[in-house]
Amino acid sequence: MTPYTFDFRGTSMTVKISSECAAGHYTVIEMNHPPLVGPALHIHPTHPESFYVLEGEYTFYRGSEIIEAKAGDCVSIPPRTPHRYKDGNKCGRVIVLSPPTLERYFKAVSERIASGGITLEEEKEIASRYGQHFLDMSAKWEPNQTLELEHDADVRRSSPVT
Repeated sequence: MTPYTFDFRGTSMTVKISSECAAGHYTVIEMNHPPLVGPALHIHPTHPESFYVLEGEYTFYRGSEIIEAKAGDCVSIPPRTPHRYKDGNKCGRVIVLSPPTLERYFKAVSERIASGGITLEEEKEIASRYGQHFLDMSAKWEPNQTLELEHDADVRRSSPVT
């Protein structure tokens, strides 16, 4: 497989290993994020997801935990665990070991946006088809989004795996 790159809402994504190449077990994507972006709160019902930070700083929300990660840190998300993340004030770069076919979600949404736009309902349907279920779409891959869990009294801080 030859890696391929596309834009997803201002984030450059390079699929390094597609789910077809990994016999349907996972996908490996390198993501180059502009400052202050990340996905809406979501789960992957059947597969874990792991992030290795190459550059920058990220705040991950995994269940009730807040994890501050920097270059060299790894953060893993078990299946069915609500999670999201946001990179810091500078650009960030991560390698993501994601659930299989998730690259198809990113590519399909990217193509819909490029051809005229996509509604939240359409994006949720595409995400569901490829193993991602959104729990809250109020903050979706937009710069300067607020992270509600920061203010939640039940949140506990954790360290990444290094």
